[in-house]
Amino acid sequence: TKIANPQYLPDIFIRTNVINFTVTPDGLQEQLLAELMILLDPQVEQIKNSNIEKISVYKKNMVELEKKILTLLVECKVSPVEDENLIQALEVSKTTSIEISEKLIFIEQTTKEIDLKREIYVPVASRSSGLFFVITDISLIDPMYQYSLQYITKLFKNAVNETIGKFETISEGLTVEKKIFMLQDNITKMIYKNISRGLFEAHKTIFSLMITISFDLQNKVLPPEKWELFLKGSAVVDKSIIKPNPDVKTISEAGFILLISLQRLQNFTNYQKIYNSLEANKKKKKKFIASEECFKFDFGNLLDKNSIAFDKLLLTKIFKPEKVLFAIIEYIQEKI
Repeated sequence: TKIANPQYLPDIFIRTNVINFTVTPDGLQEQLLAELMILLDPQVEQIKNSNIEKISVYKKNMVELEKKILTLLVECKVSPVEDENLIQALEVSKTTSIEISEKLIFIEQTTKEIDLKREIYVPVASRSSGLFFVITDISLIDPMYQYSLQYITKLFKNAVNETIGKFETISEGLTVEKKIFMLQDNITKMIYKNISRGLFEAHKTIFSLMITISFDLQNKVLPPEKWELFLKGSAVVDKSIIKPNPDVKTISEAGFILLISLQRLQNFTNYQKIYNSLEANKKKKKKFIASEECFKFDFGNLLDKNSIAFDKLLLTKIFKPEKVLFAIIEYIQEKI
């Protein structure tokens, strides 16, 4: 089944093994990495697959030799020292075992070298895997949005082939970092264009935001706790233990509770300090509140360097919730 949490009657579970064939992020990443290497460097992937087969065969041979020796020992009617067949089998086993061990060491070294080459392109496969799961999530917006893994894989391959064609036109300065950037950029664009073509206009901004957030979460630029607070808002807060809202005209009750919730998160920007800074500088505060493009407002060094753009998005939700949609568009444009 591809159902995440299958519900069947108890008698079915008793008589059968229910296997979940839902694709996982890590599994899909490895699958896409293999597809990428086949297109970029087919020899690397062929050697890797060949090594896997050889390891399997060698281990199988070792097991068969062990079984043969055990069988001879069981069937031996005289002393093992006097049984010529057993002695020959032991000698063959020893020689074969040494040969296989040497081959396995060589294969392991080769595999490590291949894995190092493959790991260079993991960021490309990781981003593409993240894109697929964003696309599967948009079905929660409207069940009409259904896209198969085969379709996304086809778009992925087309984008990679198109990028390889661009590599051939660049004669100088084509570093590995530039290759990775070009691959990520082209894959993202191709998948986005083809998927967004089938979306309602109202859902395209949500889709773009989901992609942007997915990239930031993958790159560990955006802490998940911040995203959760922006998406769901703060949990129930006991108002009796917090200070009252100091400026009801400027900040709504919901915005103030969100500010308090953010303040309680550890290792994040001091949002209270930002509020105090605006409170201390009335002109700056007035300018921020009156600003039509509050997302572009300069907060100096008060924001977290790793997530300045998302912090501005949160502050917009706190102080000017009516401008959140415009801030989201600004955020998307700035990030991707």
